[in-house]
Amino acid sequence: MKKLFVLLISVGFLFSLTASAQSSAWYQTPEGQVSCKKINDQGDRLRVVLDNGEKKNIPAASVSSYFIDDKLFVKKELFTDGVKQEQFMEFLKTRDDMSLFLFSDKGSYRYLVYKGDELFVEVLEGNRDEFMRFFHMN
Repeated sequence: MKKLFVLLISVGFLFSLTASAQSSAWYQTPEGQVSCKKINDQGDRLRVVLDNGEKKNIPAASVSSYFIDDKLFVKKELFTDGVKQEQFMEFLKTRDDMSLFLFSDKGSYRYLVYKGDELFVEVLEGNRDEFMRFFHMN
């Protein structure tokens, strides 16, 4: 009985090692999801290292989202300096029909709330506490 217990524990441990060795990074295009080892967002393009070691430059316009380091980045429309642009933002949380995103903008961070695909409100000092409570981020 002891040997069976040790065997089951060993098999579980080995299974967890092989599962964690699989790629956990990917990017999504209209053609489908592509698994990769590494993604580097460079604004107008993404530099990726595929699972087979091949390096590629992917136009950011063709990518709708990507996942790296346990973080999901989704392309959303945003007005920056009066110009409508699509930017990748880190998805943080969703509640009801609203989603909270974190956008890194020139060294500072902006929290943005989207209702569906439309920007609902930017989280500022005056409404920060209310939205952080709403999304249970305290």
